[in-house]
Amino acid sequence: MNSRIESFFSGITHSKACEKLTKEFQKYKNVHVQRIETIYHPGVPDLNVCIQGVEWWIEVKVKGDTLSDVQKLWITLRMKCGGKAAFIKFTKSGEIAVMDLTKEQGVTHFPLLKNIREVVKYFLKDSNHSEEMKNVIRPS
Repeated sequence: MNSRIESFFSGITHSKACEKLTKEFQKYKNVHVQRIETIYHPGVPDLNVCIQGVEWWIEVKVKGDTLSDVQKLWITLRMKCGGKAAFIKFTKSGEIAVMDLTKEQGVTHFPLLKNIREVVKYFLKDSNHSEEMKNVIRPS
């Protein structure tokens, strides 16, 4: 792994990881992303992303963080109602792991992706974001 990537991941905080994901999602048309920070409703995932009508709830973790029991319960209840949920972990090795909890394989689906753009493309593809819209970036 190159040193630039290594230094990025070694010091990434939860807040910075959420910020980078949010900024990357915001580059695409027909995508709305909202960072969720609440002390009143524990367990609610960090990001709510809507991609052409397909809504995702995404929990972000860095380094040694794991899902709490309250987070597991929230995600379980949402999925029982047909919601989509995922878990993104920035690993110590410098990769980003996406665990799509809506797939039939459940928690065994764990592709390792090299950068944030690839993570966003994973969600665009899974949400049937049209091919022509995938490549259209919002003007700066």
